[in-house]
Amino acid sequence: MKVQITYIDRPDSIKQAKQSLASFTKKGWDAELLEGVTPATLNENDFPYQDMENGRLASFRVNEPKKYPVKKSCLFNNLKFCQKVIELDTPMVFAEHDALCISSPEEWQFEEFLFLSFEYAFEPPTAL
Repeated sequence: MKVQITYIDRPDSIKQAKQSLASFTKKGWDAELLEGVTPATLNENDFPYQDMENGRLASFRVNEPKKYPVKKSCLFNNLKFCQKVIELDTPMVFAEHDALCISSPEEWQFEEFLFLSFEYAFEPPTAL
């Protein structure tokens, strides 16, 4: 199964992304690194839609305006990934730079969305 590991152009993120790539590759995944969107590279024209009224992103814009560009960048990374999945018409995994793979890909049965790290979301292993 294909895995996209998203990182940003910072030494710590690149180092973690390489560790992540090695962990996925070792377990037999078809993994690749992709530099993600940051506030400095965010292009509003990629997804020219308004924030959802009373949504999480709109809340950041109002309540934590310094975090808003970071959260919007994260959203754009996910939206770009979704476009790629649709274009390739194949199941794929979105992994952030600090994700460490602990098992081989399986033939999971799911309809739309599968959250692979839920069991370990708050447990080791972690690259952080």
